[in-house]
Amino acid sequence: MSGLRTTFRIVYLITCRPKLALFLGGITSLLLGSLGLFFGVRYVIGDFSKVDLNFPTADFNSIGDYTRITGSTNNAWGCFYDNNKTCYYIIPKFDDNNDPKNIVQVLVVRIESGDFNAWKNLSNSTKKRFSHVSVDLASPIHVDGYAHAMNPALYDYAIDYLQSVGFSHDDANKVLVPYVVTYDSANKYSTLTFGGIFAVLAIVCFFAWVAKGMNFRE
Repeated sequence: MSGLRTTFRIVYLITCRPKLALFLGGITSLLLGSLGLFFGVRYVIGDFSKVDLNFPTADFNSIGDYTRITGSTNNAWGCFYDNNKTCYYIIPKFDDNNDPKNIVQVLVVRIESGDFNAWKNLSNSTKKRFSHVSVDLASPIHVDGYAHAMNPALYDYAIDYLQSVGFSHDDANKVLVPYVVTYDSANKYSTLTFGGIFAVLAIVCFFAWVAKGMNFRE
Protein backbone atom coordinates (compact mmCIF):
# COMPACT_ATOMS: atom_id res chain seq x y z
CA MET A 1 0.00 0.00 0.00
CA SER A 2 2.84 2.42 0.79
CA GLY A 3 4.17 2.03 -2.77
CA LEU A 4 0.72 2.76 -4.18
CA ARG A 5 0.35 5.87 -2.00
CA THR A 6 3.77 7.09 -3.14
CA THR A 7 2.74 6.65 -6.77
CA PHE A 8 -0.46 8.62 -6.21
CA ARG A 9 1.49 11.43 -4.53
CA ILE A 10 3.93 11.64 -7.43
CA VAL A 11 1.10 11.70 -9.96
CA TYR A 12 -0.67 14.39 -7.89
CA LEU A 13 2.46 16.56 -7.76
CA ILE A 14 3.09 16.28 -11.49
CA THR A 15 -0.49 17.01 -12.50
CA CYS A 16 -1.61 19.46 -9.81
CA ARG A 17 1.64 21.01 -8.54
CA PRO A 18 3.99 20.93 -11.56
CA LYS A 19 6.31 23.68 -10.28
CA LEU A 20 6.81 21.95 -6.95
CA ALA A 21 7.27 18.65 -8.79
CA LEU A 22 10.03 20.20 -10.94
CA PHE A 23 11.80 21.63 -7.89
CA LEU A 24 11.61 18.39 -5.90
CA GLY A 25 12.61 16.41 -8.97
CA GLY A 26 15.64 18.66 -9.41
CA ILE A 27 16.69 18.24 -5.77
CA THR A 28 16.25 14.46 -5.88
CA SER A 29 18.11 14.14 -9.18
CA LEU A 30 20.89 16.36 -7.88
CA LEU A 31 21.39 14.14 -4.84
CA LEU A 32 21.34 10.91 -6.88
CA GLY A 33 23.61 12.40 -9.52
CA SER A 34 26.08 13.59 -6.89
CA LEU A 35 26.24 10.11 -5.34
CA GLY A 36 26.79 8.44 -8.70
CA LEU A 37 29.49 10.90 -9.75
CA PHE A 38 31.16 10.73 -6.33
CA PHE A 39 31.65 6.97 -6.47
CA GLY A 40 32.42 7.03 -10.18
CA VAL A 41 35.17 9.59 -9.65
CA ARG A 42 36.60 7.45 -6.83
CA TYR A 43 37.01 4.62 -9.33
CA VAL A 44 38.70 7.00 -11.78
CA ILE A 45 41.09 8.28 -9.09
CA GLY A 46 41.91 4.66 -8.23
CA ASP A 47 43.04 4.14 -11.83
CA PHE A 48 45.83 6.65 -11.27
CA SER A 49 47.24 4.80 -8.26
CA LYS A 50 46.97 1.24 -9.53
CA VAL A 51 49.07 -1.66 -8.28
CA ASP A 52 50.41 -3.95 -11.01
CA LEU A 53 50.62 -7.58 -9.92
CA ASN A 54 52.87 -8.37 -12.88
CA PHE A 55 55.71 -7.13 -10.69
CA PRO A 56 56.53 -9.42 -7.72
CA THR A 57 57.80 -6.33 -5.89
CA ALA A 58 54.43 -4.55 -6.20
CA ASP A 59 53.92 -2.37 -3.13
CA PHE A 60 50.88 -3.65 -1.25
CA ASN A 61 51.37 -0.83 1.27
CA SER A 62 50.20 1.65 -1.36
CA ILE A 63 46.81 -0.05 -1.63
CA GLY A 64 43.91 2.03 -0.37
CA ASP A 65 40.17 2.23 -0.85
CA TYR A 66 39.31 2.08 -4.58
CA THR A 67 42.91 1.42 -5.67
CA ARG A 68 42.97 -0.34 -9.05
CA ILE A 69 44.53 -3.80 -8.83
CA THR A 70 45.54 -5.25 -12.18
CA GLY A 71 47.97 -7.67 -13.74
CA SER A 72 48.64 -11.40 -13.52
CA THR A 73 49.70 -13.12 -10.34
CA ASN A 74 51.84 -16.25 -10.08
CA ASN A 75 51.07 -16.68 -6.39
CA ALA A 76 48.06 -17.83 -4.42
CA TRP A 77 47.73 -19.42 -1.00
CA GLY A 78 44.50 -21.16 -0.09
CA CYS A 79 41.02 -19.81 0.39
CA PHE A 80 38.41 -19.08 3.02
CA TYR A 81 34.69 -18.39 2.97
CA ASP A 82 32.54 -15.78 4.64
CA ASN A 83 29.15 -16.38 6.21
CA ASN A 84 27.50 -16.01 2.79
CA LYS A 85 29.73 -18.79 1.40
CA THR A 86 31.58 -16.36 -0.84
CA CYS A 87 35.06 -17.62 -1.71
CA TYR A 88 38.17 -15.52 -1.11
CA TYR A 89 41.71 -16.45 -2.13
CA ILE A 90 44.80 -14.73 -0.83
CA ILE A 91 47.76 -13.54 -2.89
CA PRO A 92 50.97 -13.82 -0.83
CA LYS A 93 53.93 -11.53 -1.23
CA PHE A 94 57.16 -13.36 -0.43
CA ASP A 95 60.41 -12.03 0.96
CA ASP A 96 62.08 -13.37 -2.19
CA ASN A 97 59.88 -14.49 -5.05
CA ASN A 98 62.64 -16.65 -6.57
CA ASP A 99 63.58 -18.32 -3.29
CA PRO A 100 60.62 -17.76 -0.97
CA LYS A 101 61.08 -18.39 2.73
CA ASN A 102 58.54 -16.09 4.39
CA ILE A 103 55.23 -14.45 3.54
CA VAL A 104 55.49 -10.75 4.30
CA GLN A 105 52.05 -9.59 3.11
CA VAL A 106 48.81 -11.09 1.87
CA LEU A 107 46.12 -9.55 -0.30
CA VAL A 108 42.58 -10.94 -0.34
CA VAL A 109 40.72 -11.39 -3.63
CA ARG A 110 37.04 -12.19 -3.97
CA ILE A 111 36.73 -14.76 -6.73
CA GLU A 112 33.94 -15.80 -9.05
CA SER A 113 32.78 -19.42 -8.94
CA GLY A 114 34.03 -20.10 -12.48
CA ASP A 115 37.59 -19.21 -11.46
CA PHE A 116 37.78 -21.57 -8.50
CA ASN A 117 39.76 -24.38 -10.19
CA ALA A 118 42.33 -22.00 -11.64
CA TRP A 119 42.95 -20.44 -8.22
CA LYS A 120 43.10 -23.87 -6.58
CA ASN A 121 45.72 -25.08 -9.08
CA LEU A 122 47.77 -21.92 -8.64
CA SER A 123 47.57 -22.24 -4.86
CA ASN A 124 48.80 -25.85 -4.93
CA SER A 125 51.65 -24.86 -7.23
CA THR A 126 52.63 -21.92 -5.03
CA LYS A 127 52.70 -24.00 -1.86
CA LYS A 128 54.95 -26.60 -3.50
CA ARG A 129 57.27 -23.91 -4.79
CA PHE A 130 57.38 -22.38 -1.30
CA SER A 131 58.34 -25.82 0.07
CA HIS A 132 61.03 -26.04 -2.63
CA VAL A 133 59.35 -29.01 -4.25
CA SER A 134 60.03 -29.20 -7.99
CA VAL A 135 56.75 -28.69 -9.81
CA ASP A 136 55.49 -27.28 -13.08
CA LEU A 137 54.20 -23.80 -12.49
CA ALA A 138 50.46 -23.33 -12.86
CA SER A 139 49.17 -20.72 -15.27
CA PRO A 140 49.14 -17.20 -13.80
CA ILE A 141 45.74 -15.64 -13.12
CA HIS A 142 44.78 -12.21 -14.38
CA VAL A 143 43.24 -9.88 -11.83
CA ASP A 144 41.46 -6.66 -12.72
CA GLY A 145 39.40 -4.96 -10.06
CA TYR A 146 39.38 -2.44 -7.25
CA ALA A 147 40.36 -2.72 -3.60
CA HIS A 148 37.72 -1.92 -1.00
CA ALA A 149 38.12 -1.65 2.75
CA MET A 150 37.15 -4.87 4.50
CA ASN A 151 34.21 -4.80 6.85
CA PRO A 152 34.98 -6.09 10.37
CA ALA A 153 33.38 -9.50 9.74
CA LEU A 154 35.43 -10.19 6.61
CA TYR A 155 38.59 -8.99 8.34
CA ASP A 156 37.96 -11.48 11.16
CA TYR A 157 37.40 -14.31 8.66
CA ALA A 158 40.72 -13.46 6.99
CA ILE A 159 42.58 -13.35 10.32
CA ASP A 160 41.06 -16.68 11.36
CA TYR A 161 42.20 -18.23 8.08
CA LEU A 162 45.75 -16.93 8.45
CA GLN A 163 45.90 -18.32 11.97
CA SER A 164 44.69 -21.69 10.65
CA VAL A 165 47.69 -21.86 8.29
CA GLY A 166 50.29 -21.08 10.95
CA PHE A 167 50.34 -17.33 11.61
CA SER A 168 50.05 -16.02 15.14
CA HIS A 169 47.28 -13.50 15.76
CA ASP A 170 49.77 -10.62 15.85
CA ASP A 171 51.59 -11.76 12.70
CA ALA A 172 48.29 -12.25 10.87
CA ASN A 173 47.37 -8.65 11.62
CA LYS A 174 50.78 -7.48 10.42
CA VAL A 175 50.75 -9.26 7.06
CA LEU A 176 47.08 -8.82 6.15
CA VAL A 177 46.33 -5.92 3.80
CA PRO A 178 42.91 -4.75 5.11
CA TYR A 179 41.34 -4.48 1.67
CA VAL A 180 39.54 -6.97 -0.54
CA VAL A 181 39.87 -6.92 -4.32
CA THR A 182 36.63 -7.41 -6.24
CA TYR A 183 36.09 -7.74 -9.97
CA ASP A 184 33.97 -4.60 -10.21
CA SER A 185 35.63 -2.68 -13.05
CA ALA A 186 32.28 -2.35 -14.83
CA ASN A 187 30.90 -0.43 -11.83
CA LYS A 188 33.06 2.55 -12.78
CA TYR A 189 31.14 3.04 -15.99
CA SER A 190 27.71 2.27 -14.56
CA THR A 191 28.10 4.69 -11.64
CA LEU A 192 29.46 7.46 -13.88
CA THR A 193 26.57 6.91 -16.32
CA PHE A 194 24.05 6.84 -13.48
CA GLY A 195 25.46 10.04 -12.00
CA GLY A 196 25.64 11.79 -15.37
CA ILE A 197 22.04 10.98 -16.28
CA PHE A 198 20.66 12.30 -13.00
CA ALA A 199 22.93 15.36 -13.13
CA VAL A 200 21.49 16.25 -16.55
CA LEU A 201 17.97 15.54 -15.30
CA ALA A 202 18.57 17.89 -12.34
CA ILE A 203 19.67 20.67 -14.71
CA VAL A 204 16.60 20.15 -16.89
CA CYS A 205 14.26 20.25 -13.89
CA PHE A 206 15.80 23.42 -12.47
CA PHE A 207 15.81 25.18 -15.84
CA ALA A 208 12.15 24.31 -16.33
CA TRP A 209 11.35 25.51 -12.79
CA VAL A 210 13.15 28.82 -13.44
CA ALA A 211 11.33 29.20 -16.76
CA LYS A 212 8.02 28.81 -14.95
CA GLY A 213 8.80 31.64 -12.53
CA MET A 214 10.90 30.09 -9.72
CA ASN A 215 7.96 29.79 -7.37
CA PHE A 216 5.48 27.21 -6.21
CA ARG A 217 2.31 29.08 -7.12
CA GLU A 218 0.21 27.33 -9.71
